[in-house]
Amino acid sequence: MTVREVAELPKLNQQTIRNWIDDGKLPAVRAGNRRVRIREADVDAFIAASSGQAPPAPVDRPWGRLHGALAAATSATAGEDLTKLVEALTELSEAARELAARLAEGVDGA
Repeated sequence: MTVREVAELPKLNQQTIRNWIDDGKLPAVRAGNRRVRIREADVDAFIAASSGQAPPAPVDRPWGRLHGALAAATSATAGEDLTKLVEALTELSEAARELAARLAEGVDGA
């Protein structure tokens, strides 16, 4: 997705999106000096973390599961609910193990 496309989702200024990218809050890939692309899964995870909700992660896409689990864990650290934090960290650990296994196998879609 482009910065413009991402900014249109929550009706934000494009500079806000660029600031989040520059601050490391929103992952992005730079293709040249001015071209920036953002994965939809990263946008979903960022929005979910900002709203305190975990995004739905596609079961067959371990990267999506990992991003969702990371967003949930990040959100849980902001609260004082240790049960939610433990659940989020457990899911994060399982998602990381699944991704590592799929990458080691060389499975497409990892």
